[in-house]
Amino acid sequence: MAEIKIQKKRRTGWIWIIALLIIIFIIWIVVRYGDFTNNGNQPAVVADSTSRYNEAPEDTSSNNGIKDFDQFVNNNQNPNDIAEYTKEGLSKLSMALNQVISNNSRLKEKLGERTDSLKGNLDKVKNNNNREMKSAEIKKAFLSCSYLMEGIKGSSPDSSGSSPDSSRVLVSEVKEAALSVNTAVPIEKQDEKVKNFFRKSDSLLKQIRS
Repeated sequence: MAEIKIQKKRRTGWIWIIALLIIIFIIWIVVRYGDFTNNGNQPAVVADSTSRYNEAPEDTSSNNGIKDFDQFVNNNQNPNDIAEYTKEGLSKLSMALNQVISNNSRLKEKLGERTDSLKGNLDKVKNNNNREMKSAEIKKAFLSCSYLMEGIKGSSPDSSGSSPDSSRVLVSEVKEAALSVNTAVPIEKQDEKVKNFFRKSDSLLKQIRS
């Protein structure tokens, strides 16, 4: 009689179980130590705090525009091109005033007409491409700035420690500087009057800022 050989069937179930356990273990490791988006995980907190130190603080105060105008006045004592100096100075002064007003809803409402007047006069100056700028347009823009500063100063509480009289004197000096511009003389020949208006405006803006 022939001998029948019986082969035992290989058991591969244990291999699959071990493989499955390894996969589960790997997934657990990834979830436990690799998820850095979890707010309760220390690495996420460290990364977030580090990024905050690296970012520059956002400054939305009106001081930026005032500081920019102040630097312009102090760094341009002897401008070569008085026409371009006047345009740039008016632009920076207008920007500083608009920033002061934009941070205060009450000033926005109260000084809306003066702000629009300044914008209209400033646009005329900016759009004038003639070599000889019209002194009358410059004078109107200067006066619009002075009226707007007067409105800001009169509507804002004075925390600078200066007396009301000194504030009125500064406002008056800015107006006088604007009125001193002679409309019959080209602005290029009135450089001292232009610089004086910007200096007086800078002094008043510093008081507004303080």
